[in-house]
Amino acid sequence: MHFLGRENSNELCEVSCKMGVVPADMKDILPGFVTDELGVAFTRWEAEVPLFISHNAILMGVETRTSSPVRIIRTRDYESVTIGNLYPIGEGAGYTGGITSSAADAIKAVAARLAGMRKT
Repeated sequence: MHFLGRENSNELCEVSCKMGVVPADMKDILPGFVTDELGVAFTRWEAEVPLFISHNAILMGVETRTSSPVRIIRTRDYESVTIGNLYPIGEGAGYTGGITSSAADAIKAVAARLAGMRKT
């Protein structure tokens, strides 16, 4: 509701994201053409699927239809070679080319991390 301009609150509802979330105005982060289209889409979804738009919904991230030529280099255990405890996975990290392969990459990264934790 805040994104649609119907509320003005910096308080977030409880989330299951273990990394946590921080309130931010997506209109300050994303270009105007993106936020404009999101507003149109959310308004339409609200009319067609009323439960989709909620006070308890949180817009957390962005998924794009483009790929980046950048690859975040990682170890055999999927950890970033430059930032400890960061596990770059999926398309954004330059390792996969779609949703299914991104999910598989994430599963492999978690398995590698768990295996590494068992060794210590």
